[in-house]
Amino acid sequence: QARNLQMKLMKSIEIFDYLNGQQFGALMRKSTLVISHAGAGSILESLRMEKQLFVVVNDTLMHNHQLEICRPLAKDKYLYYSPNVA
Repeated sequence: QARNLQMKLMKSIEIFDYLNGQQFGALMRKSTLVISHAGAGSILESLRMEKQLFVVVNDTLMHNHQLEICRPLAKDKYLYYSPNVA
């Protein structure tokens, strides 16, 4: 039963290396969950569209600013985040 659920989930996931702004917006509108890097633009656009959001923080950038953005938003239940997975 777990294997069937895993196969069903895998069929519903699309992964993209790069999208231009128009492509990104179109996919965002039809998405129920967005998994993204923790860039401020991606976060704000997802929240503006009222999407469930999971972001991965890159803690090597500019004094860990992505984590500084994510912590209060996660505390207030606007998003979920993971520390850098590198």
